Amino acid sequence: MKKAVLLATAGLLLLAGALFVFWPRAEAGATTAQQSTPKHTVALSIADPKPGDNTVTLAVTDREGKPAAVDRVSLEPVMPQMGHALAPVGAQAEAPGRFRVHGFLFHMSGPWQLTVVLHGASGVDRVVFPLLVK
Repeated sequence: MKKAVLLATAGLLLLAGALFVFWPRAEAGATTAQQSTPKHTVALSIADPKPGDNTVTLAVTDREGKPAAVDRVSLEPVMPQMGHALAPVGAQAEAPGRFRVHGFLFHMSGPWQLTVVLHGASGVDRVVFPLLVK
């Protein structure tokens, strides 16, 4: 009787282990979002929002859909619910209206806000994106 219970328990443990190893998991994917202000439209893409280093790509257009003439772009990561704000990170221009930011953007998982700050001849514009960091 004890042997049967031990064999059944071992079999269930093996089955549970096999299910854990082979169970399909959701793959991390890119997070994309688009927000507009009266001056600009910003499309944001981040491969896999996670604590630590991340790369964000930005496409900035004017109200006519043309690449926006902005001199400088930066990101301001803030976690409002926890009262955390990290230092702004400057973006590198890749092409007219295209920018890339790489750096330490988030220090923990949870809901964050990324504010894209655009500096140009028409002044400063801010575009806020909610973001869930996994």
